[in-house]
Amino acid sequence: MLVVSVVSENVPHVPMDERLAVDELGYADDGIVHLAMRFGFQDEQDVPEMLTHAQGMSDELDIELDHVLFFLSRITIERGTEAPAEHDERMARWRKRLFIGLAHNAASPAAYFCLPLDRTVVMASQVEL
Repeated sequence: MLVVSVVSENVPHVPMDERLAVDELGYADDGIVHLAMRFGFQDEQDVPEMLTHAQGMSDELDIELDHVLFFLSRITIERGTEAPAEHDERMARWRKRLFIGLAHNAASPAAYFCLPLDRTVVMASQVEL
């Protein structure tokens, strides 16, 4: 099993030799590897391409890219009930609508990470605002 975490750094580009870090999580032969990917905010975050670069970085990184399944998490923001009038920290209605509208127009995470749609599972949760 391969667990991948993607980090967007606050720099335009991360050099290719600094983009991947492998952590065998303490056990070299348990079949679980953590692969950290770092990208700059102007880098294309192509996860499958980075998996090809990760081949051979660990004995446990023997990946058949044509058979890899990808699992993503996504949060959906919905409009909730209004807070009581005496609540001082509530968000103005127009700000809620604007924020929810922008969140609904966000790009698909599968497309953003260049993942094949036929092998990507998106697990979502819903948050009321």
